[in-house]
Amino acid sequence: MNAQAEEAVLGAIILVPQILDDEAANLTPNDFSSRSNRGLFAAMRALRSKGERIDALTLATYLRDIGEYGMVGGGARLTHLGSRVPTTLNVGTYVELVLREARRREATLAMRIGVAQLDADPDNEDRLDRSDPDAAIAQIMSRLSEIQLSGCRDGRDHDARDLIDAVAHETAEAANLSTISVAGAPVSCTQLRDIVLPVWGYGQLTVIGARPGVGKTALALQELVGAAHHHLAPLLISVEMTARQIAHRIVTAETGISHHRLITGTCTPDDTILLESTRKRLRADLDLRVVEAAGMPIDEICRRIRHHVRTRGTKVVAVDYLQIVKRGSRDDVRVSVMQTAYALGELAKQLNIAVLALSQLNRTSDSDRRAPRLSDLRESGAIEEVADVVLLLHDVEKTPNRAVADHEMLILKNRYGRTGRIEVGFQRNRTLWCSRAMRFHREPEDDIEIPL
Repeated sequence: MNAQAEEAVLGAIILVPQILDDEAANLTPNDFSSRSNRGLFAAMRALRSKGERIDALTLATYLRDIGEYGMVGGGARLTHLGSRVPTTLNVGTYVELVLREARRREATLAMRIGVAQLDADPDNEDRLDRSDPDAAIAQIMSRLSEIQLSGCRDGRDHDARDLIDAVAHETAEAANLSTISVAGAPVSCTQLRDIVLPVWGYGQLTVIGARPGVGKTALALQELVGAAHHHLAPLLISVEMTARQIAHRIVTAETGISHHRLITGTCTPDDTILLESTRKRLRADLDLRVVEAAGMPIDEICRRIRHHVRTRGTKVVAVDYLQIVKRGSRDDVRVSVMQTAYALGELAKQLNIAVLALSQLNRTSDSDRRAPRLSDLRESGAIEEVADVVLLLHDVEKTPNRAVADHEMLILKNRYGRTGRIEVGFQRNRTLWCSRAMRFHREPEDDIEIPL
């Protein structure tokens, strides 16, 4: 089946070369299983990068020049490849099949490496600890991710001088023009942005963890709305909440009308006027899409994300939340969470987007009344291995009756920047994160507990 999918993709590209820039933009030669298919796809990309036509004749000429004409199957294969594709309408499905099989091969390789290293000699520095299978698997996944980050997936090499020139140019341009950073999407939460984390990094997986009711979904929504204002076409994969519930959250945060008044129909005439003006503003400016993903497996979630990146130019994605993404019938919860986190981290790198993955914390930190730690990430210690950034939210006061509560944001891992602890406020009635300076600006009648 996979061989047929690979043939279909290659044949479709010969028929419609634009597919290389659209549906097949995220494919690399190493995603193909056979040497001949890898060589043929690499030749297609090379011709495309030069602005040359892609057909049987140009491919044959190019492959002869580099000495790989016979390896890919010769002229007979090139001539008949396109004729074997009845339609190019399903090429997106074929691409997903190729990518899925490529991930399966990578996972198989990682498992084989793991088995070999578990059985390695005790003096071997690469030997893995049998007593902690989760940590062993996490190390394997982390190593595979590092290999892919180094550029080995597509075989390209880069001149460090060119890379430095590009970084210097882009940074200077962004500073002079006050433009969005090329490194990531601007963080909306002011104190987080100014003190520790200026952007949600492109190509990075950020895990936002908290106990229920502390505000992780509110933070994700606040950041997605901010990304929409910067025209980054954000996407929310909502496994827990419906799209209508998400809309209520956004309206509450944007208007200041309490959630209680919205759901009980007790809005004042002034509220109604404010609601209408906010509706018009958001209608014109809020290009945020919500996918209701209850019961959706991670492969389908990744396919949806790829679609939005390809069709809308999406640069920021949030997934709410890791532990309830549908898993296979035979998968252990911990294995499922690890696979989901790994898939999202890999996708962020492949598509050069910022992915925010929300995560539950276990009950230990809550019962001990202490600040959460990395080890509190629920179900899988592998999350912290895969994530580039881990941000945990802490309700310092644990007083649900207060409209504005003292919270902390703990950046406990930041692969490319600073870590630290930030004091912030959380407006419960608006489900909105703010600075501590705003804690006294509240409406007394709204000082009630609102479930998050």
